[in-house]
Amino acid sequence: MILEFENELGDIRSVVSIDRQSAPHVRPLITGEKAPFASFAAFAANGHPPVQVAEPTDEQPLVVSFYCPCWGRYARPYLLQLIELAEQLRAEGTSLLVFSNEPVNSLLLQFPQLNFQVVYDAGFTVARQFGVYSEANPIWDRVSGISEDVFTPALYVIGGERQITYHFLDEDFDKTIPTEAVVDAARRVLVTQ
Repeated sequence: MILEFENELGDIRSVVSIDRQSAPHVRPLITGEKAPFASFAAFAANGHPPVQVAEPTDEQPLVVSFYCPCWGRYARPYLLQLIELAEQLRAEGTSLLVFSNEPVNSLLLQFPQLNFQVVYDAGFTVARQFGVYSEANPIWDRVSGISEDVFTPALYVIGGERQITYHFLDEDFDKTIPTEAVVDAARRVLVTQ
């Protein structure tokens, strides 16, 4: 399509509009599917030292979440919910691992009270594997107030054989983490053994 624009001096300028290429829709993982990576043993990004993470098992589930400080006014309440959730999970003998697009040191400067392990997912590598990040379907294209590439708020309870036993997605940025449901899902993994 050709568009013509006329400026205040009467000059006409033509611009050719190119249709946006359609890309395959990325779908976030859901309950019943498998967490995508073969090992949680060590994550490293951009020269940062690897972070050791225990492999989830039927005796020791792992709760994984994604967090972006650039979620605007949604970010701080979500992070505070993660801090509260981590306390409850610790009481149940379960860990919370959070992937962020912000370097860990930067997050700790802003929130020194973080009580869970954070991994810097610099290139959105893990988020892509979980389906909560896609260049083809950017969040800033559909959620007002977000102007950067960010993850979809998501949380997963992962048990043995990397089985996802519970998931929470907030694609519209209007929900709170169902803390009790997450803790119950972690308990159910522990009880099934």
